[in-house]
Amino acid sequence: MALPINIQELFTGRVVEWERLEFKEGWNPEDVLRSVCAFANDFHNWGGGYLVIGVAEKDGKPVLPPKGLESEQADAIQKKLLELGHKLRPAYHPICEPVQVQGKLLLVIWVPGGDLQFGFIESFLTRVKSDLAPLSASRPLAEVAQDMHLLGGPPEAPMPLNVGLLFFTGRPATWFPGTQIDVVQFPHGSGGGDIVERPFTGPLDVMLRDALAHLKNNVLVEYVRKRADQAEAERYWNLPYAALEEALVNAVYHRSYEEREPIEVRVMPDEILIQSFPGPDRSIPMDELRAGRPVARRYRNRRIGEFLKELELSEGRNTGIPTILRAMSENGSPKKPRFETDEDRTYFLVRLPLRPAPATATGQVTGQVTGQVTGQVTGQVTGQAAPQVGAESKTLIESGLKILLQRTGQVAGQAAPQVSPQVGSSVAAFFSEPRTAMEIQSAFGLRHRETFLKSYLQPLLDGGALERTIPEKPTSPRQKYRLTDTVRAWLEPLPPE
Repeated sequence: MALPINIQELFTGRVVEWERLEFKEGWNPEDVLRSVCAFANDFHNWGGGYLVIGVAEKDGKPVLPPKGLESEQADAIQKKLLELGHKLRPAYHPICEPVQVQGKLLLVIWVPGGDLQFGFIESFLTRVKSDLAPLSASRPLAEVAQDMHLLGGPPEAPMPLNVGLLFFTGRPATWFPGTQIDVVQFPHGSGGGDIVERPFTGPLDVMLRDALAHLKNNVLVEYVRKRADQAEAERYWNLPYAALEEALVNAVYHRSYEEREPIEVRVMPDEILIQSFPGPDRSIPMDELRAGRPVARRYRNRRIGEFLKELELSEGRNTGIPTILRAMSENGSPKKPRFETDEDRTYFLVRLPLRPAPATATGQVTGQVTGQVTGQVTGQVTGQAAPQVGAESKTLIESGLKILLQRTGQVAGQAAPQVSPQVGSSVAAFFSEPRTAMEIQSAFGLRHRETFLKSYLQPLLDGGALERTIPEKPTSPRQKYRLTDTVRAWLEPLPPE
């Protein structure tokens, strides 16, 4: 792929602003990689930028004539850039082109800021039954994106607008950290010890639909109660889906994507809490908000709202809270939802109380089941979520983990620690799928997070008992942990003691 402009124009500052240009006399991998990442993330919405290697810089301007590079140097730099690009997450490869300027060889590195993915655009157009859908496959991506008003930036290299990066890239968090929904379940309450954590990422609509499907299949319970005074059984839900959907859609719609905090959904035994940042616009009076009659004078994220409306996920007409109130009233929920924020509007919290099960009720989850929340739940475990630890096997798992902790110095070597077959199989089953730190902490029966990380999790990692699923990003919010091959090999076939 060639550079989108004439190389001579890079030295004038007229076609490409000086802020989008960096000149480097020589090759410094760390320095160049830092500049590539800054332009690629496009923190300042400049549309990316250019690095020119082989030219000294003074006060942000090139020093001419250029010093230049040897041809072997240019080849080596391009190979090294390709190697470094594979190490970035996600992988990223700028466009490199050797050029001649005033008789000297230079290397120009073009770093576009952002990347739309055609598959997401095509899927969206098909779902909304757009007239663009039949034509999209035969047209260039840039033309389709232009028709959808997804492009902006400089004329020589149009770049995606923020709404395009949020809906039509696989990892919006690359540009907007914190763009995810964290669903955290506390089956026995915040002090109960057991925690089941599940993050959802991806394009906004995909992330939203996946989180809603997970909550619908794992949390919502329909109760059936037969009454002696009537032929038909009474049916109701612990929480109507319409109320849950509206609350979560509103959080995705009205949050700020400049905030580096995810939307959090906390599932408690008696309520579901949905928190996002910041709070409602100051044009909404507090008394209207508390009464469930908010009328916004200004809208945050209008373009996001437009796409959600096309996907029939939002109406965008101040109907969100009234819909929640109506759905819960029709469900017979005895308690009303609560809408909370502070005077500075730094957060918005929606409390959705769960309607309890009647004394003679039977409840059933429609779909997969990964953990009981309320009611009598039936179903079959499917999907990616690891099964919750039952009380029956918790003691065995805790015992096995503590043995691993005591023997971490031997795990990586030849001497294999011995545990009973029952304990070994319980630990192996527990790690049948990678586990979050919270799940492992719960299995140890610990409540103090810092103690667990320092005295339990880190020694297991250092001793070779556990390994990270994302080793290159130890602090990733999607980080999970699994048994190493060495440990799994001796855990499963252990003979009796």
